[in-house]
Amino acid sequence: MPGYIYSAFDTRLDQLLVGCRAAILIRQGQLSLFWRAITSHVLFPLVTIGLLLVSIFVGNAYVDRYRDVFGFAIEPFLVAVLLVQLIVLSPSRLWAWTEWRLLKFLGRISYYVIELPFLRLQRMRSRLPQESPSPQLVAP
Repeated sequence: MPGYIYSAFDTRLDQLLVGCRAAILIRQGQLSLFWRAITSHVLFPLVTIGLLLVSIFVGNAYVDRYRDVFGFAIEPFLVAVLLVQLIVLSPSRLWAWTEWRLLKFLGRISYYVIELPFLRLQRMRSRLPQESPSPQLVAP
């Protein structure tokens, strides 16, 4: 269980705080040149997505413990930047799909659809005997 708490997306308080800090900075009007620059072109979110994918999938291939040393610092920042970009650029034709009612609805219920089942599977897994091969079949 400690490994899950250390690395799971729903338990990384430091990563959640990056998003909170970005919201505070925007609300206070700080770094306005930065925010304007990253949202100045409709294609910039593609760059952010590319950087995020490289960090997630390529980093560990070339740097030992990349995720733990660099990924946990870089990826929350990139996700915060991407969210700001998508919010600002959502009126554009390329990103208009981010305003679809279905996506907004899924966002509101995502905790119950995505996170809650994973948390329950984790609890089930921790209760199963460790010597049994079945836990890996029951819960990832």
